[in-house]
Amino acid sequence: MKPEKKPRIKASGEPESPLRTLPEERQAAIIELLKKNSTVNTRKELIADGLTVSTGALSEFWSWWHLRRQFKQTQSDVQTLMEDLRTQKPGLSEGEIFAHGQKVFSLLAMKNESAEDWSRIQKTRQREELIKIERQKFQRETCELFLKWQADEEAKKIATSSASNKEKIEALGKKMFGEDWE
Repeated sequence: MKPEKKPRIKASGEPESPLRTLPEERQAAIIELLKKNSTVNTRKELIADGLTVSTGALSEFWSWWHLRRQFKQTQSDVQTLMEDLRTQKPGLSEGEIFAHGQKVFSLLAMKNESAEDWSRIQKTRQREELIKIERQKFQRETCELFLKWQADEEAKKIATSSASNKEKIEALGKKMFGEDWE
């Protein structure tokens, strides 16, 4: 007897529809069936093919598939816009271009009423902001440490010795971090 497969779980904790895990070609074929038939008749055809799903699952799949298609199109449109920006405004940094792309993507997601897309965008922005803050913190702390260790005579001796960089790093690491240096 075959062991039962564990269902894939969505972020919400609900099991993921088996329709969403099918290959793209099979998904497209099911969408075509749904275009030509009712969900009840499509369900019957799928059951005959060995795929048991509810009419509710088919309805949800229809919505998901079209939203995902719309999402991919939005992504493509934003990528095209960003490429145009790179060409037309070569003075813009990659960060500025990316930020502009994110704004456009957010606007399109809201326009298309895709709450999931908008939520993902907001989470991405928060992560980017955290990374930016962490980078600034790291840079500031590194400069502070440099000033501290630049004044330390033993650190100066290590830094100006004729040892290799690898040996200097090892010696400074042991001095600076003690037992925590690995």
